[in-house]
Amino acid sequence: KSAARHIPTARINQGLCYQAAGEWKGARESYTSFLALHPDHKLVTRIRFSLAGACVELEDMEKAQKHYTQAAAGAGVEDQELAVRALLQASVILRRLERPKDALPLLEDAVDRAGKLKGDSAEVGKLAVDAGYQQAMALLESGAGEDALGALAAYLESFSDSSNESEVRLQLAYLQLDSVNAGEALKTVAPLCDGPADTAGRDEALYLRGWASGALARVILSPEQGDPPAEDSAEAKAADEHLARMEAVYRTLVSEYPASVHSREARLELGQHLFNKGVYPEARKWFSELTDELEKAAAGGEAPGGKELLERGRFGLAFAAFEEEDFEQARGLFDKVSENSDSELSPRATFQAARSWMLSSGEREAVERYNLLVGDLKPKAGEFYEESLFRLGECYNRLREYPEASKVLQKLLEEFPEGDLQYEALFALGYSLQFQDDYDGAVKAFRAVVDGTGTVVAARSQFQIGECSMDQKKYRRAAREYLSVVAGFDFDGPYRDWFRKALLAAGIAYQADGDNKNAATQWQELIEGYPESVEAKAAKTRLQEVKIDSAEE
Repeated sequence: KSAARHIPTARINQGLCYQAAGEWKGARESYTSFLALHPDHKLVTRIRFSLAGACVELEDMEKAQKHYTQAAAGAGVEDQELAVRALLQASVILRRLERPKDALPLLEDAVDRAGKLKGDSAEVGKLAVDAGYQQAMALLESGAGEDALGALAAYLESFSDSSNESEVRLQLAYLQLDSVNAGEALKTVAPLCDGPADTAGRDEALYLRGWASGALARVILSPEQGDPPAEDSAEAKAADEHLARMEAVYRTLVSEYPASVHSREARLELGQHLFNKGVYPEARKWFSELTDELEKAAAGGEAPGGKELLERGRFGLAFAAFEEEDFEQARGLFDKVSENSDSELSPRATFQAARSWMLSSGEREAVERYNLLVGDLKPKAGEFYEESLFRLGECYNRLREYPEASKVLQKLLEEFPEGDLQYEALFALGYSLQFQDDYDGAVKAFRAVVDGTGTVVAARSQFQIGECSMDQKKYRRAAREYLSVVAGFDFDGPYRDWFRKALLAAGIAYQADGDNKNAATQWQELIEGYPESVEAKAAKTRLQEVKIDSAEE
């Protein structure tokens, strides 16, 4: 009987010896045996806590969190501090298992128990801090944004000097930004941003300060209701100040923390900001630095923020190159981005690659990409679908594949009879029909443009009606159609090019019809009205020819 009294202690010591030797299976067996044989022993809570630790070492997380939870549930008054630790350990495991919602009741219990612990020891205070921190993080991870925001703010107020302060401030700032509360986010990260360079999380805090400054500017410049502010208004100036602060913060971040992942994000944001300002050379510089660094990191096996950041960098660099008319670099980069069909940038990149090819005499390559957008990629093409059909028709016209052009443009007009590009599409359709000798169809399309809009494409369409008559050798009618451009559209402004072309062409039509007098009248008007134009110089030559012919007669 005397020996029997020592059996529980022996089993405990056996488990402790296994534990000290790192023999976790032995420790687990000893602790499990103890709990099965001595369920009412006063050390049950402590041994179950140790059993949970052994399960953690053996990577049996499900059993570990269950034992920690049971340890807390069975804890007596004297073991409440251990109960809080058990609840916190169980919660950590559940969060690692991506079950933060299951951790929330345990953490609520831990916070409550921690608040009731007696004593002012550092350990007791640390438990309260850890419980509050974990609860806030679990709320955040479980998608309870509003509750998490409140919990993080409360944590900062109660434990402003904790070791978790930096992380809590950063997470709170993210939530505030997501809640469109950039002003509060700026206040939250200010202590980190204004601290010394070695402050934990300062690089990320600077990134968030830049983000928040940009967000404040966007709220002003793109209001949900009403019009954007006038260019010289106080609101516009305030937005400019926010953007200037954003730019300055990002430059500081890149300068002080060049190796930080947030510095990479800052380079991207700087490039986009400078692109929006029209400072394309410097925008290309930042995008180039970013993409070069990420490509080297990827080649070295590093995963620097994922493929998305590299894609966005290439996309920005491609757009900057496009704006500077470096279409060769632009099309190569856009094509590279478009290779990832799962990326949300892929359809737009495909479209811009096609535009870049088209603007660098690569119509055949552009056709391939536009056909993708109106074919396999149609479900993802969205806003680019209508214009892709139009540009595809334009490419076929340039390639002199007029039947294909007509087919595509008719499809566009059938699907978008009142679309944004209906008149441009009608003009392109008329053009393709004209070169298939379908003059009636061409003139019908051109007249629909003239009757439907007063934009420049109408003046061009009216001119093209004259061209159809010239092709049919109906010179007198052609002259009248050309002069309809002169009569129907302003001689200055966006129509002036077609006004000049029409005067020159009307003279040529009259000349072809044998009416040199009227031909000379049109050319003389052109020479007097636009003496320095290319058309005026051509008119002078023709006028001289007419005068020579007249003299010879």
